Amino acid sequence: MTEKENSAIERLNKILKEWQEIVNIEDKTEREIEMSLYMEEMPFEEIKTVLNIIEKLKKENKKLKDKNQDLLKKLRNRVKEVKKLTKYSQYKKEFSRLNQIIKEKDKQIDLMALIILNYDDQLVINRYKNIDEVKEEFKELSKEKGE
Repeated sequence: MTEKENSAIERLNKILKEWQEIVNIEDKTEREIEMSLYMEEMPFEEIKTVLNIIEKLKKENKKLKDKNQDLLKKLRNRVKEVKKLTKYSQYKKEFSRLNQIIKEKDKQIDLMALIILNYDDQLVINRYKNIDEVKEEFKELSKEKGE
């Protein structure tokens, strides 16, 4: 509610209290008697009912605002989760691409090892019995050169 609406409700509550006090005074002056007759015609109960309805609506409004805040918080958390999943998906694609490159390199290494093995057979050196021995020797050479 706006400040103006809250102020109007407060004024109505104050007026109701004052009027009820005047109505309950036993020794009334002439002016108070006139006011009390006038006030007896006032719909006090209806005004109270309206004020109670307004109070209930304020409480419901506050509950709805709180629930809205809770839903917004949950939504923000979901958005964060989706962003994480999107990043994960991008990483997964990149890893798949790199894995494919590694597989292709492995195929190339197998072919080179096969060529070396065939070349070794043609020269009748026979240093290698199979492709795995060729690969193993080159791994050891690369380790030695890397150190």
